[in-house]
Order: sequence, then structure tokens, then C-alpha cells
Amino acid sequence: MNERTVRDPNAALHELVDAHGAAVDSLLRGLEADRTAREDLWSEVFTVAYRRIDDVAHLDERQARAWLITVTRNVTANHARRATTRRRTLEQLSREPALREPSAEAEYLAAIPDGQRDRRISAAWHSLPHAHREVLALDANGLRGPDIALTLDISHQAARSRLMRARRAFLTAFQTCGATSHD
Repeated sequence: MNERTVRDPNAALHELVDAHGAAVDSLLRGLEADRTAREDLWSEVFTVAYRRIDDVAHLDERQARAWLITVTRNVTANHARRATTRRRTLEQLSREPALREPSAEAEYLAAIPDGQRDRRISAAWHSLPHAHREVLALDANGLRGPDIALTLDISHQAARSRLMRARRAFLTAFQTCGATSHD
């Protein structure tokens, strides 16, 4: 066994969190305004620490804090770069029309009179949460699972799941709008 291998990585991580968690949180408060994003970034910092626990656990307190602060800055910078890329991609996609073959959904919609269809689509679309609209817009603009995952900075499986939930939510909202329509 390597002399630098930590016997109990979980305990070593807990020690790091106890000693430096508040400092990481304090730095994140200055770097990221969104609370949910801060919580995700904090978790990511300590995930990196856990993966590198054999290197970090042997540092003295000052060195460990400096290492965690550097990781915090790097993780936050990466998050900001991904957010900028995501924003630019979404802006680009909103400017470029999708060129796709008609789908079963398009054929279904074609059977509904234009005025009623447009109102129902608009009402259904606006009733969805932002996350659903975002993933549906990416899909409508031709992106597929891996590209959606990359754009949203989530796993491929999470992208597929989010898209499936968004499609179901849209269909339910669309059908509800049609059931309550008096056209």
C-alpha cells in the first residue's frame, strides 16, 4: 500500500469539509450570486477534493485551504465558461430555424385549425417551466442527446430524461389547453 494512500477517504473528506467548508462557501458567495449554483459548485469542489484525497489529506491546514481555494476558483471559472457557451448556443439556436422532416407531432398539429393551434401551442409553451422550454428549444433546433447534455452541462442520461419529461409536460399542457378551449 502506498504510504500516501489515505486509509479512510470519507473521514479525510469530512475533516476537510469541517476545516474549510465555510471558507469555500464564503468565496463562492463572492463569485456566484445564484444560491443553487453555489451549492452545486461547493459540492463539485469537494467532489474534486474527494477524488484527489490522497494528495490533499497530507497537506497542512494552510496548504489544504490554498488548494481548495484554487479548486474553487477553477470550478467557478469553468461554470461561468459553460454558462456563457450555453447562453451563446441558445441565442444562436433562437436565430436559426430548424430544418427537420415533419414529425408525427407536426402532422397532428396540422389537423388543428391554425388560429386554435397557435393559441394552444403558445398557452402550452408559456405554461412550462424554463428548464422544459430550454430543452425543448434545443431539441427543436436539431440538437440531440449528447449535444443537449453538453449545452446544458448535464449527463447524457439526464438530458434524455429532462427531454422526455419536457415533452410529456408540453403534451399534457397542450391537451389541457385544447380541452378548455371554446373555439
